[in-house]
Amino acid sequence: MEVRRKTRGVMRHAAAFAGGLMAGTAVWAQGTALPTSMSGVWAVPANRNITNQWSVKLERQEAGGAVAGKLTWWGLTCGADGEPFTGSFDGRKLQLRSMLRENVNTRQPKGNCGAMVADLMQGADGAFEGTAYSEVNPSAVVNVTLKP
Repeated sequence: MEVRRKTRGVMRHAAAFAGGLMAGTAVWAQGTALPTSMSGVWAVPANRNITNQWSVKLERQEAGGAVAGKLTWWGLTCGADGEPFTGSFDGRKLQLRSMLRENVNTRQPKGNCGAMVADLMQGADGAFEGTAYSEVNPSAVVNVTLKP
């Protein structure tokens, strides 16, 4: 009987300790501040000659992970110039969603434009790498980077 009580007590303390670690990790992850300004490049994976720049300016980062700001995207047929974005950041993964528009920061006119989603992971050096796609054409994926 005494062994059973000690085992239960040890299990309760272990569970409380693990729960505290998980809660601490969540607070740390959500408490990680993003740089207020980042820029990078996008590139078509199959053709490295098709590439250009993009940037974000963070205006809001909430404790729960929500982020918002302005995005500028120099594109082929769709782009953005200070377009609002929303997204999330969990301490490592950054997801952004914004609109790309026809004839805004573009090389060519008359694009089939719409919402753009970028999914990026933060590396040890603080830079982000990932992919972005248009919700109008989800198969048109580009590689993206962002650095402070």
